[in-house]
Amino acid sequence: MRGMRATARVAGLLCFLGIGAQACAERTVKIRLNGLAFEGNHAITTSEIRGVLASRPSGRWPWSHPEPFDQQVFEQDLDRVRQLYQDRGYPDARVDQVHVDFNDARDAVKVHVVVDEGAPITITHTTFEGFDTIDPAVLAGLNRSAVADGRVRDRAAVADVRQRAAEALHDHGYAYGTVALEETEAGPHQVALRIVATPGPATVFGPVTIVGTRSLDERVIRRQLSIIPGRPYRESRVSISQRRLASLDILRFATINARPPEDGQPTEIPVRVIVAEDKPRRLEIGVGYGTEDRARASVEWSHLNFLGDARRASLTGQWSSIDRGVRMSLAQPYFLRRGLSFETSATTWWTGEEIYTSRTYGGRAGINYRRGGRGRGTGRPPDSFRLSYDYEFLSYQVRPETLEDLTHVGQLIALGLDPVTGAGKGTKTAVVGEYQHTATDTFADPHQGWALTLHGEVASPALGGTFRYREMLGEVRGYLPVGRTVVAIKANAGSLLARTDADLPFSSRFFLGGASSLRGWSRYQVAPLSDGVPIGGRTMAQVSLEWRVPVSGPIQIVGFGDSGNVWAGSLDATIGGFRSDLGLGIRYRTPVGLLRGDAAMQVNPIPGLLIDGEPETRHWRIHVSIGQSF
Repeated sequence: MRGMRATARVAGLLCFLGIGAQACAERTVKIRLNGLAFEGNHAITTSEIRGVLASRPSGRWPWSHPEPFDQQVFEQDLDRVRQLYQDRGYPDARVDQVHVDFNDARDAVKVHVVVDEGAPITITHTTFEGFDTIDPAVLAGLNRSAVADGRVRDRAAVADVRQRAAEALHDHGYAYGTVALEETEAGPHQVALRIVATPGPATVFGPVTIVGTRSLDERVIRRQLSIIPGRPYRESRVSISQRRLASLDILRFATINARPPEDGQPTEIPVRVIVAEDKPRRLEIGVGYGTEDRARASVEWSHLNFLGDARRASLTGQWSSIDRGVRMSLAQPYFLRRGLSFETSATTWWTGEEIYTSRTYGGRAGINYRRGGRGRGTGRPPDSFRLSYDYEFLSYQVRPETLEDLTHVGQLIALGLDPVTGAGKGTKTAVVGEYQHTATDTFADPHQGWALTLHGEVASPALGGTFRYREMLGEVRGYLPVGRTVVAIKANAGSLLARTDADLPFSSRFFLGGASSLRGWSRYQVAPLSDGVPIGGRTMAQVSLEWRVPVSGPIQIVGFGDSGNVWAGSLDATIGGFRSDLGLGIRYRTPVGLLRGDAAMQVNPIPGLLIDGEPETRHWRIHVSIGQSF
């Protein structure tokens, strides 16, 4: 790194370029860092290098906070670059040149750093020792690509393999297992690695002690545990049990101490479960406002230990201009086996859309299964499965002002509606299945990760109802951090399979448009038309893309685009015909949630669309709501 020290003396260079010796000596002149670029780095990306630096270039937006250039900090940054390259296996890497370019006002600089990476250290071969007396599964599930022959010796990646090998020991009955890493020189810029395991004695879970229960019976806690005394010790069992305890609403705090004792090496590892119960009764009141539902309010009363056994009983009421109703539910957290729960609910609900109104009376009963994967820390994100039986009486009616525009009587009859009143009704009995996988960093405002939801529904008179159809829905969301910004994408599609439109409820038909779908249109305005009126369809597809850019403090701006459409028939999607919009939005983070405002312009308006009986002439929309759009 012989070029590092010479090129890091940027203070003298700044003075020479005209700042002034006295000002430099007194450090009274603050220079903005407007840009920081790297050249010659191939093994390590620029974003990875910037990740270890304290110097940050000022934002490109006029309102961005100006970042000062500090010579001492920058010299330390160059040392961090050298250390990063050494850790990644490039000991000869050096900074060859540092170019500093002033702006015309000489109050801001752009710094250009040229790196010479040099030759890397490679791995000639890696041996694993001490694992032969252990179940072969310990090594079979270990990803050893980072220490494969010919790979560059990356200290962090090699240490990760060692750590994962130790965790594998701990998850196969060897709580005291340790793994050592030895590195020897095998030639110029070459090393050989030995990963040596010392398993120690085989261990099992010892007795389980529970501390902190008040109203809860200890059996409620024990049945959530995957830890069985006398069975082989597994760290993954501890993580799974921790998650299951966290799913009990009645517990405010729960932790499991199953660490091996520090004195001696007893083969039985005692388990201590410490819990703190929450207040059993809870009342939550919420109010809000959105451009679609206007003022809204909700109230929920819950009992977190209803009749004991950690059951949750709740009564929820909600009111807004587009939906209102009451729902009662009862959830049993343990049903037949660990990880399986039972839930039943009864609902009365009213929905008022621009096209129709509907009322729903009925209930649902189903089982839920939550499966957590093995892995490091809390393990792989859990998967959840739900299977339920729905029994609902539905009544719906096209709004009178909309009915006046629908002159095709045959169309109303085909939709299962009375041609005079525009009303329809029936009983929906269905078996519903849903799968969810969430692997995002947070729930409300993700910055990285992805999530998948699959939904299937089968309604049939054989189940006791009047409708006959099948529904398939799928949605995937992804979040990719790009510097301080986030690129978010959502794609969803679905189809209703039925012989005729009358075989399914009108209120189940697909519509798009609104604050959470095609934002260039108002709610439920994108769908097949009849006499200029959207009447919904049986197939839907949509994709949305957002670029979320932090501006200052709690403020974020978003550029977005939406595209999608609804088709009349089952599985009737085509590549053409998508309706699209482009727009800008603003997000403001508050203690109670994220406030969102979006303005979108239609790219290709819908010919013949009627709004309140008149041709649509306003090809833009503004939406205000709470929370991210997805």
